[in-house]
Amino acid sequence: MVRVGINGVGRIGRAILRVNQLKKYFDVVVINDINPDIDNIAYTLNYDTLYSRLDVLFRSKGECLVNDLGDCIQIYNEPHIADVDWSQHDVDYVIDSSGVLDNVKHARDLIEKSSVKRVFVTHSPNDVDFTMVLGVNEGELDINKHKVISTSICDATALGPVLNIINKTFGIDNGYVT
Repeated sequence: MVRVGINGVGRIGRAILRVNQLKKYFDVVVINDINPDIDNIAYTLNYDTLYSRLDVLFRSKGECLVNDLGDCIQIYNEPHIADVDWSQHDVDYVIDSSGVLDNVKHARDLIEKSSVKRVFVTHSPNDVDFTMVLGVNEGELDINKHKVISTSICDATALGPVLNIINKTFGIDNGYVT
């Protein structure tokens, strides 16, 4: 199974981890977050006002998050994505949901100097190889060429597919979104 590291477990990082907990698309083996309180990270994962309570709860155990399914996720508290030794955990892909532009700038170094094959960024900075909006341009993704990939921003992800259909069917000259 693909091994993934998550850099930043704020709103988006937690949502990714929670969905993966239910579906098991990949193994999350490392989390890096500036919050040094692992008990607090476990609590915010387990209990969410929007997504409710997880069925299988996380708890802290030393420097790890563990659950009853046997998942053990190593926790780091480094300020920069480049300060984590992702290779030590054989991480294939890193999801950077920190929102920190400096981490995007260091993503390319991470790919060149470690086991990490790609970095997916959950916002839309300029320093990426490709910005993908599902339902709009995923067919243009070149996995041999694009290594730092933005998954765009929530507005584009929500509106892009709908506007793409409207544009192809009727055409759009201009518009505003608020």
